[in-house]
Amino acid sequence: MREFRRACHEAARSTGGRALEFQCAVYPLNFEQALVAYEDRTIVVLRQEWNLLAAAEHQPTGNEYFPSFVPYGRPSFVDEPELLMIVSQILPGTKVFSRADLEGPLVLEEWPYMSYSDVTYWKPGNLGEALFNCWD
Repeated sequence: MREFRRACHEAARSTGGRALEFQCAVYPLNFEQALVAYEDRTIVVLRQEWNLLAAAEHQPTGNEYFPSFVPYGRPSFVDEPELLMIVSQILPGTKVFSRADLEGPLVLEEWPYMSYSDVTYWKPGNLGEALFNCWD
């Protein structure tokens, strides 16, 4: 989490924003979250446990036990290529996903480490819902 925080602070500053708050990947969420504010919008940087990066609209949800900056299971993904590119440069080995990528279909054969039984049970509507999830 320390490197993720540092990367998000630096990327936010470089793109005219501020990193305000962070959430760890606490069960059942499988991703860390960074709240980044700009003058005209607030977005959330998501880093999934397999070093996958995405951006989503800020829509707080959850409760005091499981807080989240995005809705459980249904993040509204957005494109923030400049911000995510900088984060990925600071965190080598991360893969950046666009909104189009994440809203596309899940091809399970392309994700051999994803649990077939979880996908069958939770029935994600697209790739993003499968990768950035709150499955127990």
